[in-house]
Amino acid sequence: MGDFNDILSNEEKEGGNTCSEGSMAMFRDFIRQYGLLDLGFSGHPFTWWNRRSDVDTIKMRLDRVLYVP
Repeated sequence: MGDFNDILSNEEKEGGNTCSEGSMAMFRDFIRQYGLLDLGFSGHPFTWWNRRSDVDTIKMRLDRVLYVP
């Protein structure tokens, strides 16, 4: 479990520029390579935000729990 500082898709981000597909693909490959599953979440979908307001707000889901089934 931890703060991986990466997202799996741009659906896990709101605001700012989109993230590069290469970075997200590497994170997805890491998860697949080790056979990990994401436990998921309930509640607010974003675990980090840049503490800015209005049009400068960026929110992302960076914290997640991965496990081996």
